[in-house]
Amino acid sequence: MVHDHCTGPGISLLAGNTADIAATFFQLTHAWRKQFAVQQALLCGVVGSNIGWQTVDYMPCPISLLDVPLLPQKVLKKVPQQGPENNDRAINIHLVPGLNCLREDHIPDSMRGEETQ
Repeated sequence: MVHDHCTGPGISLLAGNTADIAATFFQLTHAWRKQFAVQQALLCGVVGSNIGWQTVDYMPCPISLLDVPLLPQKVLKKVPQQGPENNDRAINIHLVPGLNCLREDHIPDSMRGEETQ
């Protein structure tokens, strides 16, 4: 079930500019953060790639669904919230790794983003 959605410029247009990535995140999530008093955010996908907010290494497969909460994450602690409210609250942002494996034909394969979500 989708509660809501929004769109932004996409990571390829922000490529590696962490200030722009942060500003875009806070702009796009402003209403949700205000409505739900968000203190933490869990992000996956290209945001953890080498052109994202910070690089997060892939984790090897196979992996059990029971192990997913144990995946190492990069945590950006106490990131100041930006935007119209600018109320000096901070949130912790968790960047979740993608998964990778070696297929039966010995070709590497990886999952980020939609597959990880």
